Amino acid sequence: MPNLTITNIKQETKDAVSLLFEVPEAQQKAMQWIPGQHLQVRCMIAGKPHVRRYSIASGDTNHLAVTVKRIEGGLVSSFICDEVKAGDGLAVSKPQGLFQLQPDAERSVHHCFLAAGSGITPIYSMLVAVLNQEPKSKVSLLYGNRTPEDIIFASELAQLQQRFKERFEVKHCLSGETGEAWHRGRINAPAISRFVSEMAEGCDNLRFYLCGPGNFIETSRETLKTMVPEDYISEESFL
Repeated sequence: MPNLTITNIKQETKDAVSLLFEVPEAQQKAMQWIPGQHLQVRCMIAGKPHVRRYSIASGDTNHLAVTVKRIEGGLVSSFICDEVKAGDGLAVSKPQGLFQLQPDAERSVHHCFLAAGSGITPIYSMLVAVLNQEPKSKVSLLYGNRTPEDIIFASELAQLQQRFKERFEVKHCLSGETGEAWHRGRINAPAISRFVSEMAEGCDNLRFYLCGPGNFIETSRETLKTMVPEDYISEESFL
């Protein structure tokens, strides 16, 4: 696993940071990635190596970034959020993973993304790629969080909505008591059914991508299977 230097750290929320890596020219070919893929990241903590998997959360394939959300009691996520700084180096693997979306400029479908919490990280790179490189397609995002302050990429998503008004919409689900929400509560079967029913096109034109904690994935998949063919659904589980 090559060492890559962190050039910038962005505080996304109080519990999540994005790390932007510098990729030397000699490694750029090996580090090319497809939206949706992830990296293995190795941290040395108290002299011991710890490896974790983090999705690539870049807006374009010319940059390499991952977003890390602190997990309660999580050794590595806490280390990255609290100790890592710009200029540090971390060992990372080549991009990997089969949860991916390769944009096609000639394709015309309605991509529907369902994410909970930090499950937005691979989905963000996917939806940005579609909006920029697949001009005939539309994008809808159903995104669940507790409060508005917990929404990773909140400003970026708002900017994309303004830029692609005719092609991109976001439905926010908030389980807390504050903030304006399309659905109050966690993403559940009724919310998913309503989300699908509000799509303009017929179900044959929809493709679904799911990412979040295990229970979220199961609920989303089983609900969608009652409305669309199972092979229209792709998923990535965050444990």
